Formats: sequence, structure tokens, C-alpha cells
Amino acid sequence: MNKKILFFIVLFFPSFLFSMGIGPQAVSNQKIEYDSSYSASFGAACSLKLDTMPFYFSFSTEYNPFSSDFDINLSSDFWIFNPEILPNWNFFFGAGTSLGVNCFSDKVCFNFGPRLVSGFSWILFDGFLEIFVQQAACQNVSFEFGGTGRTFYPLELPFSLGVRFWD
Repeated sequence: MNKKILFFIVLFFPSFLFSMGIGPQAVSNQKIEYDSSYSASFGAACSLKLDTMPFYFSFSTEYNPFSSDFDINLSSDFWIFNPEILPNWNFFFGAGTSLGVNCFSDKVCFNFGPRLVSGFSWILFDGFLEIFVQQAACQNVSFEFGGTGRTFYPLELPFSLGVRFWD
């Protein structure tokens, strides 16, 4: 019984402390491998932003038509600053982490690493809708399972365009 009460407190209590913005975003992720080869993946993501705390979270799925791999990525950022440039127009800059899985036909790669992110957001309809554009740079460490079993260090440059709906 106590576990059920604790579960509902943890689930619903944070909503009294802050509001959340949730929404879709389109992603284009350029990748530069250690051997200077280039590829890109394209996909969709779901983003979550908290209003009173400078945290941003994203879950994305991407497809790379050049190498036919499928990527799943999680990222979390702490916005170091988010000043208002003009009314309803903000600039943000932050740092965070990225964690991902790349699934190929003959191998799987697990990667993680630090990232820097910056971008602009526009708040519309009295704070209900937020449109944003952001660019990140992620220096990952990638471990390959299957194939050659190598470890490599790809630089990823994800670009996102999205919207968030605020409660």
C-alpha cells in the first residue's frame, strides 16, 4: 500500500512545482567519423523542457539512408543561460550528455559523450506554444559490437527544428 502511495506522490507531485513543455521535433544529424568519412541521419524526436529548471530532454529515432542504419538517441542538457533577446524571442546555450544505439544489419554500436547546444526559441499564444531551432555538437565515444569490434570517436552535429506545447 505504501509503495502505491509513494508512486503517485512521485508521479504527480512534480507537476505542482513546474510546468512542462512537450512536443515533436525534426532532426538532421550530420556525423563525421574518425577516418574523416561523413554520413547523416534524419528522423524525429520528442522533447521535454521544464519551465522553472533549466533542463531539456530529448528522445530521438533516426534513419541513415547512406549506411542503412537506425539510431536511437537520448540527450539531456542543462541550459547555462537563456536570455530574452526581444519580447518572446530567447537565445539559449547549454551543455549536456548524449547516449545512443546505432543498429546496422551486421553490427550494433553503443555511444555516449558530452554535448554543447545552442539555439533560439519563440514563445507564442501567451506561452502556450514554443517554436525552437537548435544546433548541438556531440563528441561521442562509440563501441562497436559485431563487425570489426572497434572503438571510435564520431563527431555528431544534430540540428533540430521543433515545437513544444506548454501546460
